[in-house]
Amino acid sequence: MRPALAILAALMVLLAGCTVGTDPGTTAESPTDTPAMDDTPDTSDPADEADGGGDTENGRSDYGDDSGETNSTDDSDTGSETGNQSGEMVAQLADPETDRLGWEAGLWYNETIGVDNSDGMNATERELAVARAMARVEHVRGTEFPGNETIPIDVQSREEFREEGFGQDNYSEAYRTFDNVKFESLFFVGEDEDSLQVQEDNRGESVQGYYSPTNDSIVLISEGDLPQFDGEETLAQEVAHALQDQVYDTASLQRNATTRDGYAGLLGIIEGDGNLIDELYVEECAANWSCIPAPNTSDGGPGPGEGFHYGIYFMEYLPYSDGPGFVQHYYDRGGWDRVDEIYDAPPASGEQVVFPEKYGSDPPADVAIGDRSAAGWEQVVTEDGQSYDRLGMGSMAAMFMYPAYEEAYNGSFVVSPVAFLNTDAQGNVDSSDPVDYGFPAVTGWEGDRFEAYQNDAGETGYVWRIQWNSAANATQFAGTYRDLLSYWGADSVGDGRYEIADDSPFTDAIDLAVDGDTVTIVNAPTTDQLDDVHETDA
Repeated sequence: MRPALAILAALMVLLAGCTVGTDPGTTAESPTDTPAMDDTPDTSDPADEADGGGDTENGRSDYGDDSGETNSTDDSDTGSETGNQSGEMVAQLADPETDRLGWEAGLWYNETIGVDNSDGMNATERELAVARAMARVEHVRGTEFPGNETIPIDVQSREEFREEGFGQDNYSEAYRTFDNVKFESLFFVGEDEDSLQVQEDNRGESVQGYYSPTNDSIVLISEGDLPQFDGEETLAQEVAHALQDQVYDTASLQRNATTRDGYAGLLGIIEGDGNLIDELYVEECAANWSCIPAPNTSDGGPGPGEGFHYGIYFMEYLPYSDGPGFVQHYYDRGGWDRVDEIYDAPPASGEQVVFPEKYGSDPPADVAIGDRSAAGWEQVVTEDGQSYDRLGMGSMAAMFMYPAYEEAYNGSFVVSPVAFLNTDAQGNVDSSDPVDYGFPAVTGWEGDRFEAYQNDAGETGYVWRIQWNSAANATQFAGTYRDLLSYWGADSVGDGRYEIADDSPFTDAIDLAVDGDTVTIVNAPTTDQLDDVHETDA
């Protein structure tokens, strides 16, 4: 059995919710020293909170009978709310005269609701759950939703989601070429595959829900006619993303990200904040709140389907693994006000998320390459002018992790999972920070630049230059990269050049050069064409 594969399958639930254009994540465990909760409103005399209450327009009476509530935490529960009541949950509270933190759309964060998740949630139950989740997210985050409208919640079957995806059919031919070559450089997708489709297939397997900033709505992916909530974890995550977008305009921040690594840095604050909110929310469910129970499944839920790509999963998982720790780091140094400030200047790289102390003080280096291609070869430029990418530390880490989980796994690996899975003495993975993206082979990353090239015959190649903090770091990376080449069937032909066997999905030629603190990788269809893509002797 491949190492820790069962562990990674279980961790897929941590990447199960998303904002559009990103891969989802949610974690159920609380980190050490989590931010403290605000005091709960006094429930001994609801009239002291505000006037009124109990009418059918406040989002309670029309939603259902609270008789479905129970204090039981037995797994045999029918699907009605369970939890530790602790004397804090109440069936109904008076509405305030004006909007208050911890109250939204007619519900306080500690009110009970009458819903039944055992056979799926109907439209009224979903609306009720969202309204209370909005109040709860406000409470744990200490941030008010700008309006008082319940976030719309749509339902899409998994089959529909797989078919529609996130619109990858709209990409131009130049963009597809650029993306295919980029994912080939990471040894994720061979030349006979469509990298965009592989990414879509991965999302189709792992996404449970997402927030759409375009429609300002939450979309739940359902396996049946009516969606069953996974407790309130995915719901809390997507409500948190809605709050982020409404307050910090995160949709615009994502549209303005220009590199994969810069996007990973941005998601470090977005997903880190969202996941930390989720962790605090679930902690309250365990300690104080009555919450919607997850379905009682004996198998722990669906695992990854056939063909699921762990390399791409690892690449996209960095913000979800290390983002909560990044946010916690700055919360401890200034509370939510300090976290809020980060949205004005998000992390510039994935490295800054992995190592929070580098944020604001160690920007990624501006690495230059220069076009040295021969006649007949041209740099691939997309219709919006993108001519390069910065792949970043997270992509390189995933590139080295992937062989331990790829479909043709043969019992070997490039980097042992022991080096990148955070486990305790019993081998249990730390669910709040499961993956260590700072293992030695990628430590000391300073910056990189990737460029794709194509010739008149439609053949492709690339140049990838990576700058390190020291010559020792560059040498260490190059050594692990040679192991990666060997894993994928490459043989040395001398002078730092390699040919990858014809039966490999990555049949090509590679030139690997180390010059002090810089590593340059050139790829071409054949050894004779390496200098046509990039003249290495110039």
